[in-house]
Amino acid sequence: MAAAFELRSAGGRPTAVSALAAEIPRSLQITGTVAEWESWTELRFRETGDYVFPAGLATVHIDRDQDLGEYWEPNIWIIHPPTSG
Repeated sequence: MAAAFELRSAGGRPTAVSALAAEIPRSLQITGTVAEWESWTELRFRETGDYVFPAGLATVHIDRDQDLGEYWEPNIWIIHPPTSG
């Protein structure tokens, strides 16, 4: 995906054009027991499945049989032009 976007100052003036360099759908992995995920999210995961949780950028997959919660956080790389000064 080649995308460009414009950065603006607080006053609304264009300051730079940046480009999306790469999408990384599995950048950071967090695993834990179901009890740990329930503690971290303050939610109850009663059955196996994918769940949305507060502040998550993706869903967490809960496997009750394996007592495992697995979360892969996505990321993007952005190329910013050099700045002067």
